[in-house]
Amino acid sequence: MPGATGLAAAGLWLKLPDQVREEPLTFGKQLQVLRSLEVWLAIAATVLVFATMFAVYSYAAEYLKSQTGIDGQTISLMLVIFGVGGVTGNLLVGRLLGKYRVATVVLYPLVLAAAYLVLRAVGDVSVTSLGLIMLLWGAAHTCGLVITQIWLTSSAPQAHEFATSLYVSSANAGVVIGSAVSGMFINALGLPGVIPCGLMFAALALVVIAWKAVAYRSGLEPMADAAPAK
Repeated sequence: MPGATGLAAAGLWLKLPDQVREEPLTFGKQLQVLRSLEVWLAIAATVLVFATMFAVYSYAAEYLKSQTGIDGQTISLMLVIFGVGGVTGNLLVGRLLGKYRVATVVLYPLVLAAAYLVLRAVGDVSVTSLGLIMLLWGAAHTCGLVITQIWLTSSAPQAHEFATSLYVSSANAGVVIGSAVSGMFINALGLPGVIPCGLMFAALALVVIAWKAVAYRSGLEPMADAAPAK
């Protein structure tokens, strides 16, 4: 293994093109991106998308158990299938963002809302049918990671590293907000309440994303490289 790792490192060192190192921005100049309404709309969209995602996913195991009556072992299998769907979804959305970035981002809350409506209809279904639903839900859910990162960092290309840190903070805030508010829905409506909570956040995310897309359409051309920053 060490030999293979060393060989891979040598290959990267030889093949990667030389890059001109730009002078890093001062902290003050990086903070200036926060004067932009476009950046704040992207931050709000990231928070709302993550709230949409985790309003339901945070309670996935409990929801599946209560709505379908499947056992813990089958739930574990369903979550593995969910992860496989996530990998597939990321590969697909990377291509879509490269060609149709705005349309992909605008449609994303609708796709996730559709996945929740299908999930809401789940009752006494076969393991095969539930596995297909989990595969599609996993693909829809995980796409949000790539979509929101591209949406936010492309709003502040002059301070990419700072925008990436804003993305991480916004995503964490969305996870907390989505889980907390969904807990309130559960207290009021029981576990089925996670679905209307997710749909509510999806609607809010769609409004903010559409606002930014319309107001700043000149800065939303397709990207040549839609891969998220490491």
